[in-house]
Amino acid sequence: MFPDVRSPKYLPVRTVVKWYDNHQEHRSERNRLISKSLLKTMLIDEHWAAKNPDKPMPQDAEFWLVDVVHETCAGQPRGAFLAHPIRRVQWEHVTKLMPGMYEEKWYGAGDQKLLMLEPKTGGVAWILPWLHRVRIQNVYAVIVSQ
Repeated sequence: MFPDVRSPKYLPVRTVVKWYDNHQEHRSERNRLISKSLLKTMLIDEHWAAKNPDKPMPQDAEFWLVDVVHETCAGQPRGAFLAHPIRRVQWEHVTKLMPGMYEEKWYGAGDQKLLMLEPKTGGVAWILPWLHRVRIQNVYAVIVSQ
């Protein structure tokens, strides 16, 4: 039926996310920034960050184009996506993606599905507004492919 999300053939994928300061006391020293833009938590891949100390890094409340390279606990709401930041995207250049402007690709089965949205028009920093994202049922994550 759907491709098995536990063997993520959809990765790596490029998307736009918004980063926030991590206020969880026991985790904030190690993972200073998190994103919930995909419904599942996203972290910056610490191995990539250690190998690229001279690269610019996201700050609180910034939008960034990232490569999602790994999913821990694939196919489940727990765990996290690991990302490599590429470049900052100014809010003025982020465009809201609305229903009907994308094709859907589903991964997984039952209640544990990942939805990949592929915009019909490329070359734009697309993001699905939170209001539309939370209305999608029976998914643990939604990724807007860039």
